[in-house]
Amino acid sequence: EYKGLSYKIDFINKEIEIIKNDKGLLKEPLINLNRKLNKYIRFKNAIDMCLKNLNRTERKVIELRYLSKEELTWKQIANMAGYSEDYCRKEIKTRAINKIIDDLNNCCIELDKYI
Repeated sequence: EYKGLSYKIDFINKEIEIIKNDKGLLKEPLINLNRKLNKYIRFKNAIDMCLKNLNRTERKVIELRYLSKEELTWKQIANMAGYSEDYCRKEIKTRAINKIIDDLNNCCIELDKYI
C-alpha cells in the first residue's frame, strides 16, 4: 500500500487542480478529494516517521522488501543486508514491523482506515 501512496497523492492533486481550474464549480467533489488527500498524506507521513525510528539494518530490510520499486527476493535482500536469508525474514523483518506497529499505535493512527 505504501508504494502507491505517492501516486495516489499526485493523482488527487491533479484532480483538485482540474476542479479548481473549472472555477471550483464542483464544491462537493473538491471537499471529498481534499479529505482523501489529507488521509493519504497523514498515513505516508506516519509511515515515514516510523521508518526513521528503525535502525539502519531494519530500515534497509523494510525498504528493500516493501518500498523498493523492484520486487526483491529474500535471498537478494539478505545479500544486500549482509545477513542470512532466514535472519532477515524472520528476525529483522519481524522486529521492524513490530516497531512500526508500536509507533503507529502510540501516535493513535488507526491502520484499518488507511489499508
